[in-house]
Amino acid sequence: MPATFGKITKGGTPDYVSANGLMGIKFTSGGAGTLESISLYILDHADSDKVKCAVYDASLGLLSNGTTEEKTVTDSYDDWMTFNFDTAPVITASTIYWLCWWVNQRIDVYYDAGTTDQMLIDSLSYDTWPDPVVPDSYPDLEFSIYATYAPLQINVHDCTDLVDKVIGG
Repeated sequence: MPATFGKITKGGTPDYVSANGLMGIKFTSGGAGTLESISLYILDHADSDKVKCAVYDASLGLLSNGTTEEKTVTDSYDDWMTFNFDTAPVITASTIYWLCWWVNQRIDVYYDAGTTDQMLIDSLSYDTWPDPVVPDSYPDLEFSIYATYAPLQINVHDCTDLVDKVIGG
């Protein structure tokens, strides 16, 4: 059963993200596992706006396999949009990650007040994800973005067999 971390509710206020705006929100993961997707609540008023997502570690380094597909947003879009990973990045339990999105043109994204320095903003030409990202600022906002992951599965039978072997049972 998939699990999530991040802001899974639509924020109360829409705000625009400027063209070439790279944004990210800091969240702590739940369990360990592999990321499946990142979902972002988008309000858009124009055609052909491109958006993609990525996940960075607490030190702002891009995770291995941490970039998603790119999607084109259609006019009058007002809903969650899910961005899938080609190859699932691995996450560690109870660890800080930055869930990021990047746009080539202006879009609106919903937010609420966040904790101190919970958001990052970087303005650079829409292209290849930077590694590391070097933010221009850290506002205290929490935008509607979350990650879905497959929790690490432990086979209890295998653990029991291993304990038996170690203790000679």
